[in-house]
Amino acid sequence: MVIRKVKIRNHVGLHAHPSYLLAEEAEKFKSDIRIRYGEKLADAKKSISILALGVNSGENIEVLISGEDEEEAAERLLKVFRHMGNA
Repeated sequence: MVIRKVKIRNHVGLHAHPSYLLAEEAEKFKSDIRIRYGEKLADAKKSISILALGVNSGENIEVLISGEDEEEAAERLLKVFRHMGNA
């Protein structure tokens, strides 16, 4: 299992567009990909699940990835976060 900590730095947090971008990228991988925010856990392959976390700018999350392509998935998702102004 790969775990990456990310601080959400963009001004909108993980709202509609950022959630869509993350889910779109996560769906490309076979691994199970989850986002943990406090006690909440979301399926990163579903933007509505990410939105339901209610993550605002300045908050910290963890990305948990488990599966055969976990390292590649972690690298690609961190690139998405960097593109959004995070990580």
